[in-house]
Amino acid sequence: MNPISREDLIRAKRLALRLKVWYKLERASRSIVDLSIGVIKLQVKSRTLNEMLRKILLKIMEHTFSWRAKKIGLELALRQVGVALSWGLEGALKWLQDEAYVIFLGVNHINNPGAYKP
Repeated sequence: MNPISREDLIRAKRLALRLKVWYKLERASRSIVDLSIGVIKLQVKSRTLNEMLRKILLKIMEHTFSWRAKKIGLELALRQVGVALSWGLEGALKWLQDEAYVIFLGVNHINNPGAYKP
């Protein structure tokens, strides 16, 4: 297992702040990352701290992926609802409220970007 570097932690925190997922993490997790950034010079030497930081970084990545999937999925859902409304399907507006449907569209696009153009 590769040790986590200070730069990895800084990049992850910047990404989490930019995508507004930093404060969705538990306070203890944020504190561990902040303290590690302040104390670590090059990379984490402790196996225990390394494993703990990996779990926190995975949480950040999960939130990031979910945020991206929702953003792309909402764009695709808006387009599909517009088409459905033009066909006279008045119930199509409910599709935008279905978060699972929106995420489904976003994940499908992320996994197969050539299929849809947002």
